[in-house]
Amino acid sequence: MEVLLIALKTTFPLLFTMSIGFAAKFFGLLGKDEISGINKLVYWILLPILLFCSINQPELYKLSNVRLLTFTILGTALVMLSVILIIPRLIKDPAKVGVVIQGLIRGNVLYFGLPVISTLIGQAGLGLISIAIVALVPMYNFVSVIVLEKYTGGQSDFKKMLVQLSKNPLIVSAVLGMLAVVLKIEVPDLVMQSFKNISKATTPTALLLLGAAIELTFTKEDFKMVMGVTLAKLILIPVIMVTLAITFGLTNEEIVTMFAVFAAPTAVASYSLAREMKADYDLSGQIVFMTTMASVVTIFIGTVVLQWLHIV
Repeated sequence: MEVLLIALKTTFPLLFTMSIGFAAKFFGLLGKDEISGINKLVYWILLPILLFCSINQPELYKLSNVRLLTFTILGTALVMLSVILIIPRLIKDPAKVGVVIQGLIRGNVLYFGLPVISTLIGQAGLGLISIAIVALVPMYNFVSVIVLEKYTGGQSDFKKMLVQLSKNPLIVSAVLGMLAVVLKIEVPDLVMQSFKNISKATTPTALLLLGAAIELTFTKEDFKMVMGVTLAKLILIPVIMVTLAITFGLTNEEIVTMFAVFAAPTAVASYSLAREMKADYDLSGQIVFMTTMASVVTIFIGTVVLQWLHIV
């Protein structure tokens, strides 16, 4: 029962915030123009600031657990490579290919992983998942932008695609964040504190936006895609990665960290990115909604299995 409460406490605030956005659209408070404007705010300002703040934390780069960082990077790269090779063979519509790939590779680790690991192994686990997030944040954003640009940007010329990527606010903010760490550039405290305050508005705003924009009327084809992504994202990928973590001899705490990383539902930010990059954002919103809903069950089942294996 306690594990089920953990899953509910993690997912309910997100779903409830989405429902407020849905109600705002239903009662006419948000129309298409407002939704489009809010999405631009999220994409061009809030997400880049959140990304910069997540990366520009020099204290996280003094890593003692190199093994966990290495496994996180290689494991995520394996998932990304597998998905990028398989999905285009299964789906022919370019506008949907990029969305499905992003839905499978991009997890809501920050807002799902942290509460799960904090509850399962306590505050000590937050340091472990922070190490994982150091690797995941830039990987998620770089690969998502590249994939969506490839399948929806109409760029057959590699140089033209690079030019488009260089203008992407998420890529720019990630590069600036990493340069600030590498070159040891200290952002003034007043500016950094302002950035951190602004970044706190990102997820609530994105959730309200998603709730207002989501379309739950599925075509038969889209329904199959959404269910396929949900099963792969919440069951297949976590099972494979946790099994690999056990096989390679990671500690129990590290295994739980990998569970929290790979069992997280699709990140809310993927909707804003898909919408702004002219991909099939309705499908993206449906994937975020369905994986978030289903994660209540899958996180509960996964935790029970970890307890049965005496890992937690």
